[in-house]
Amino acid sequence: MRQALTIMAVILVIALAGCVTTLTDLSKKESFDDITRAYGGSMRWSDFDSAILFVRQPGAVGLDVLKNIKMTTYEVKHHLVIQEGFRIRQIASIAYFKKSDMLLRTISVEEVWEYTEEDGQWYLVKGFPDFK
Repeated sequence: MRQALTIMAVILVIALAGCVTTLTDLSKKESFDDITRAYGGSMRWSDFDSAILFVRQPGAVGLDVLKNIKMTTYEVKHHLVIQEGFRIRQIASIAYFKKSDMLLRTISVEEVWEYTEEDGQWYLVKGFPDFK
């Protein structure tokens, strides 16, 4: 009887540890979905001042160039988990035009998102695409 209780206690501890890991992963996934949804909305509205808040190193982005850009479409095509729970690569299709020439262009962009444990946030590693 005592051995059966010990085995049940061990199984319970293992099950609870698995649930905690699953809940943490689920929380990160929900956080990723929320962040990328907000980023996508900012991009679709060409609100680069808001979108830059999602970039890890915002100083590397030249906002002056972006003032001439008007987005028409930002659509995530797919994403791939690179490092479980900490790094995700996604491909987005972007249609835009420069206000100076009004020529519609479409590009495919690779975005790499990383999760930081320090502040529990997802950040875009590379910044904005190169609008040529």
